[in-house]
Amino acid sequence: MNSRVVLCNLFAAATLASTLVSCMSLNMGGSNFGTVPSKDELAYADHRTVGIVPATLKVLRSRQPVMPMAQSIQMDAARGEAESAQVLVYAGKQAISAGSMNASVLTASDGSTLHAEIGVVGYVPLKKPTLIGFWQPGNYPDPVIPRSSFEVEAGKNQALWYSVWVPRDAQAGVYTGTLNIDTGDEETIQLPVSLRVHAVTLPVQSYLKTSIVFRKENIHSPEYYGDAWTQEMSDALPFIGLKYRFTHRVDLPLLEALQPVTEGKAAQWEAFDTAVQKWLDAGITCFELKFPIGWGMSPEQITSEWGSRLAALDAHIVERGWLDFFYYYFYDEPFPRELEEFKAKLDAIKASSPNIPNVLTYGITTKGERMAVGSVGIWVPNIHQLNLKFARERQAAGDQYWIYTCIGNIIHTEPDNFRIDWHGTAHRALGWWLFKYNIEGYLYWGADLWRRNPWETTATFPWTNGDGMMFYPALDGRSEIYPSTRVHMMRDAFEDFDLLTMLRMLRETGGLSGADPATLAEVNRILDGKAIIQSPERFERDDRVYVNLHRRILEILAEFGS
Repeated sequence: MNSRVVLCNLFAAATLASTLVSCMSLNMGGSNFGTVPSKDELAYADHRTVGIVPATLKVLRSRQPVMPMAQSIQMDAARGEAESAQVLVYAGKQAISAGSMNASVLTASDGSTLHAEIGVVGYVPLKKPTLIGFWQPGNYPDPVIPRSSFEVEAGKNQALWYSVWVPRDAQAGVYTGTLNIDTGDEETIQLPVSLRVHAVTLPVQSYLKTSIVFRKENIHSPEYYGDAWTQEMSDALPFIGLKYRFTHRVDLPLLEALQPVTEGKAAQWEAFDTAVQKWLDAGITCFELKFPIGWGMSPEQITSEWGSRLAALDAHIVERGWLDFFYYYFYDEPFPRELEEFKAKLDAIKASSPNIPNVLTYGITTKGERMAVGSVGIWVPNIHQLNLKFARERQAAGDQYWIYTCIGNIIHTEPDNFRIDWHGTAHRALGWWLFKYNIEGYLYWGADLWRRNPWETTATFPWTNGDGMMFYPALDGRSEIYPSTRVHMMRDAFEDFDLLTMLRMLRETGGLSGADPATLAEVNRILDGKAIIQSPERFERDDRVYVNLHRRILEILAEFGS
């Protein structure tokens, strides 16, 4: 997504008044879930309180959760899946100046072990609310700081983060341990932890294609990393993405492989093929092919300067059977007046490379849908521009239909991954939404756009908080970038997408032939998706529904999928 989209959303001002009414009625009127409870101030007892709440629940420091807090962590996971829990520590009348936590090893009955990661949730200032959100400024929970010590002001909350990444070779079974919280009292609080690893294994490569970009425009700024940022840290970014189950665009030795073609010789594919296979094995789901073909080039120039190399690449990708993994992303969000010229240039690319698909990201208009048929192979509207009739038509013709989210949908209520001041369930519902509407890919334009210091302001663009920014610069200016709670929730969304896909495949291949009618009916209800996505604009906001459905899907897959 390019910065022009900010201008494209000025139309939102015309709907501001009605939007504000909608926001306030949705989130300020006693809603049972979300960061804004029905009471304005904390109503704990005066003594310190520690409890567990869902990872999707966003709780402000000065607010109480509106659901009862549990006293133990109970999670379910597939092999290759990660799960998180959130702990709230309330200080009571006396501040906690030197709190700390540590996580024991989780142990199964056969002696197998798992290790947890712990962190402290940071709070970032939100000065101007997002148009559709909780419509309330304040300090919101978002970054997860990888440390074990914390402080809590008197009368305030502090959220702690607990995560377990289950290896793909883990033994199925129940793993138990403790999370130990020291608040400075005489006794350390021991929270029991139970994680059931089901006999289900997520594939290394997600069924959902993703393209989420670390942009790094400001990463070298003295305000953030400066000279402390190394090539090794850049090389680690794709693996950080894969940890959270998304694909970051990677560089391939493409132009080097094609250089001999300019001299009338055969391309040299060995290094290119090795790199592609390495990333496919690591879990990368797709590759953007990068050519220096600019908007200023005419169709004739594209053909004369790049035609032979595009043709050689196309033939090679077809020969290797890799068509499903590659695409051209020539130009982003064309304006309506640019569509005719845009199509002509796509056609020039397609004339030389007829099999590798071109991408169309819609921007502010859907006009390009019909005009670009035959020129585009991957259609990527914003989430609120979903056109199911057109999607099914193009998928039947062999095209792909993806979705993206950005500032363009801030006056809409579809799920997304970026709004800091919006329900955490919106981020997890994204996976169910993509599955329900048979979407094949998800594109998100930025993961580390620190145009402004995110520790000081969350407004990456006017009217929105968090767009393009899923990670934070480390506070010491040297350590690995910090994840947000939102990227953890997005990871859960993509894992849900994969588990739902596995359940659908099990049903379609006859794997449920031995199931009783009640189980078959239950599977059909789950795969229908209505428990989470009632319509494109409505998602379930009860955090517990996600947890319960996730556990049930794992149970069914474990029982019938082996």
